Amino acid sequence: MSTGNTAVYESLKKTLPKLIEQANYSELYGIDFSSNAEWTTAHEKVLHKFLVANKYELEPSKTQLLNTLKWRKEFKPLEAKDEVHSDDLQKLGIITKSPSGKIITWNLYGAIKNRQEVFGKLDAFLRWRVGLMERGISLLDLSSDEFGTMDQVHDYMDVSFLRMDRETKAASSKTIKLFQDYYPEFLSAKYFVNVPFLMTWVFTFAKAFMSKETADKMHVIGNGKDLRYDLGDWIPKAYGGRAESFASIAAEASSGDKPAASAEVVNNATTAAVAATEAPLNA
Repeated sequence: MSTGNTAVYESLKKTLPKLIEQANYSELYGIDFSSNAEWTTAHEKVLHKFLVANKYELEPSKTQLLNTLKWRKEFKPLEAKDEVHSDDLQKLGIITKSPSGKIITWNLYGAIKNRQEVFGKLDAFLRWRVGLMERGISLLDLSSDEFGTMDQVHDYMDVSFLRMDRETKAASSKTIKLFQDYYPEFLSAKYFVNVPFLMTWVFTFAKAFMSKETADKMHVIGNGKDLRYDLGDWIPKAYGGRAESFASIAAEASSGDKPAASAEVVNNATTAAVAATEAPLNA
């Protein structure tokens, strides 16, 4: 880290108690940032996420950090993590741990059959989506550079980009803004799979207008079976891997005799089984 970046970090750390006082809240991603908490590498790494997201500019980093503290106090994302959500929502998201230890959240949008109804209940959808993110974060090692971030897979099988209803658009827009504002630098890679050819071109075109750092994290894959080239062959067959389903990955991981190329479904087994049977994973 450069001397200048170190100085900005120290300035942000110094002003943190004041930000906490302003927000009247001291928790970030399950970590206590109050003045009586022991300062750890994880505390340091979380502050750096805000600094990296704002190119080590102090004032915007302070603003985003303060806004995040205020939002977490109001939204209570740790409660969303443990809430029981509707079956329609539960089957849309799965969290896995790869054989190398990488946390991956899977968003199975093709599993939504009643899209307007699901996305029309925006508050419920956002609490589920934030809960999924918080469950993923709880599995990260926030003291580590390698394992302090996660990958995301967004499966668009059977999703029409050209006939997207207003409820879906509103939910998508709100979700994107929420994660941009309150979850800086938690993604190492984002895979968009089973994207129609036309939208693949649109995604590729849009990357030309992004920062290199952002563009490098985005991977658009038209054929979902090609995902194995990025994630490995432990994933379900629908994505080019060898596993029959997410449920079989969970069963393999809990068998007690884990082979080297195993993975763990971190959601409960029921959710994994539902997603594996109802999501469009046979294409």
